[in-house]
Amino acid sequence: MKTKYFSIIVLGILVLGIIFRVGQYAYNRSLTEGEAPLAMNILERSYAQLAKPLSYVQAAPVGFLFMQKFMVSTFGNNEYALRFIPLIAGILALFLFYYAARVFLESTGLLIALALFAVNDQLIYFASEIKQYSTDVMFATALLLLSLWVIKKGYRIISLILFGLLSGIAIWFSHPSLFVSAALFCVILIALLRDRQTRSMPWLVIATLIAVFSWLANDMIIIAAASRQGELLSFWQHSFMPLPPLSFTDIGWIVFAVMRIFKNPGGFSAYDALIAACACLTGLVVFWRTKKRYALILVLPVLLTFFASGFHVYPFEGRLLLFTVPFIAVMIAAGTDKVREMFSPVSKTAGALFVALILAYPVGSACFHLVKPRAPEELRPVLAALQIKRSPDEAIYVYYGAVNAFKYYAPKYGYGFTQYIQGVEARDNWQNYYDDLKKLASGEHKKAWVIMSHISTWNGVDEEKLFISYLDLLGQKADAIHAPGAAAYLYGLFKNNNEDCSDH
Repeated sequence: MKTKYFSIIVLGILVLGIIFRVGQYAYNRSLTEGEAPLAMNILERSYAQLAKPLSYVQAAPVGFLFMQKFMVSTFGNNEYALRFIPLIAGILALFLFYYAARVFLESTGLLIALALFAVNDQLIYFASEIKQYSTDVMFATALLLLSLWVIKKGYRIISLILFGLLSGIAIWFSHPSLFVSAALFCVILIALLRDRQTRSMPWLVIATLIAVFSWLANDMIIIAAASRQGELLSFWQHSFMPLPPLSFTDIGWIVFAVMRIFKNPGGFSAYDALIAACACLTGLVVFWRTKKRYALILVLPVLLTFFASGFHVYPFEGRLLLFTVPFIAVMIAAGTDKVREMFSPVSKTAGALFVALILAYPVGSACFHLVKPRAPEELRPVLAALQIKRSPDEAIYVYYGAVNAFKYYAPKYGYGFTQYIQGVEARDNWQNYYDDLKKLASGEHKKAWVIMSHISTWNGVDEEKLFISYLDLLGQKADAIHAPGAAAYLYGLFKNNNEDCSDH
């Protein structure tokens, strides 16, 4: 039952959600190796060129790219401009989610769902990432809310046409909106038939055609071109469901993929992800028993995306699934509230403790990162310091994982694209790293700065430590610059070093 303080609590959660998102945005961290190549596409290309397959192994919806291009054209090339659209999308999603969640839930369940959404660490972080994931969440939540309005209003013409229009528009700004729209169209069709509202069927067909024509146009211009980028498919190869699953390994992949979604993007730790999964399943059962159409609305977009990964259409992993958070959060909240109600006749304290257990990690993580915002790859301050310290006769060697971020920041710190040596990628043969670094010692420079960022830990080996061990064989450390997730090391190099590292 709602108390007189309910509205105040809701407002407080919404305000905190905004504070968490703005706090991360205001920190203005450096662009990561993942963000930098998309930023370079936005900067280097015209609007028309952004509608073509992107460079640097990137893919993003054309509408989103156009908005980002407008922001940097208007406000300049800076991190704040590039991240403003994701921030606004993240804040709008917060309010859209509240209005959608209150259709499914009441009182305590609604507060739990809103809190989970407001403090979700992945939602907070990606609301200040220049990529489209925050926009994915906003459109998924808007489609969810509008589909509920279609059913609640009795399949009125205006509501159906608006849903078709939003579905058609969303695909230009969010690729996974295709799965959300398709799933919700199916639910609306089922609900319409069960409610015997067949007079609305022609309008549902018209709404569907509006969306389909937009999807086809988008597919011909954007998605089909992007899908031909073999490197993208190769990069996400491990994120496609084995279909059909033919071995215990395949079944294990499915179980792991389902559980992983509660950690990322679900926002739980590896330790309480199982509890969150059980709460989610409980919530789904509750909806299935009370109102099956609600259960379908919540689970079908996730299932459709899951099976799409089996056909190599869309990877089922991490940030690409951020748009599923609104659906998962509602189910977890419903399950959590159900468990609380079951405990209440015996012990209200036990019920409250279970709610606290569900919220503890997400709330703690959000509060921690408000004080210490996430800054995974702070290459910008490293290059700023390097600009002051470096002498013209000192070479620059860029670790392969830092190349894109270096290219983005290089013009700001006076480095041309020809003024550095790009390191090789050799995760399967570490001897190649040593050979590549040895070329520095045989070159014309007596000293070299080695810039590290976006460090690989392939097969449990930290490549930054590996590089340092090789550099210690080839020369002597003279200086170092450190920042979170990035560093630069100055080494005086020994000439004619013919030592092979294979025995080290």
